[in-house]
Formats: sequence, structure tokens, C-alpha cells
Amino acid sequence: MPSPWRPRRRAWCPNCQCLRALTFALVLVTIAYAGSTPRLR
Repeated sequence: MPSPWRPRRRAWCPNCQCLRALTFALVLVTIAYAGSTPRLR
């Protein structure tokens, strides 16, 4: 095993930004949904 952290990191970098944006949008929607429906809790 040469360096397990080196090969996959660069290939995943473009996906990382897309995933981050998707996660951020999902969290925002979830927070907005939870805030608009307080009776659900």
C-alpha cells in the first residue's frame, strides 16, 4: 500500500464541491421545513 489517501482524493475533488452544494441545499430545505412546521416535532 503506497499512499491510500493520495489517488482517490484528486478524482473526487470535483464531485466534492457538487456534493457539498447538494448537502447544503438539503440542510437548508430541512431547516426551512422544520421551521415552517413546528407541530411535526
